[in-house]
Amino acid sequence: SVKNGGMKLLIAKGQQVVNGTNDNIELKFQTNSNSEKLKEDEGGNIDFKSIGSVEAVHKGDVIAVKHQGEEGQDGCDITGRVKKHKAGKKVKLKVGEGCILTDENTIAAAVDGKPCIKSNAFYVYQIHEVRSDVDLKTGNIKFIGDIVVYGSVKEGMEIECGNYLDIEKDVERAKIKAAGNINIK
Repeated sequence: SVKNGGMKLLIAKGQQVVNGTNDNIELKFQTNSNSEKLKEDEGGNIDFKSIGSVEAVHKGDVIAVKHQGEEGQDGCDITGRVKKHKAGKKVKLKVGEGCILTDENTIAAAVDGKPCIKSNAFYVYQIHEVRSDVDLKTGNIKFIGDIVVYGSVKEGMEIECGNYLDIEKDVERAKIKAAGNINIK
């Protein structure tokens, strides 16, 4: 373009550095931090005992998928000197008990049970352990596998499990339902 008799001319151009993006893992199940949803009836009354249902997965269900980050690209300045890009963080999927890798980016449940993450490894447990009393803090407990309660089951609470139920202490006028054996100590 011409301006005041002068002319703009591109003499040299650098190339922009494109930094890489991080791998990320998409969870296909709810964790404790985002699963505490209280149920409400038609009248707007909240059931404070409804928080104890355990999110369960079935054998073959996908529980996590890793999405690969984008590769970066080096750039250069106008003199042609190379400017290095920052690589994105790579994540390695780790499987523990009850899980299998269906491919390098997908983890599925090998058994029916409760999915969880510990130290960046995925697990599916067939036993749900309640390390306290079953009361308003824990809510009613519902799980497809075995349940072990290390405390008591307080009055008015409910437990329903798809297999074996073991209660280490007392049951105080509570509703207990299990498809397998019930052991109350």
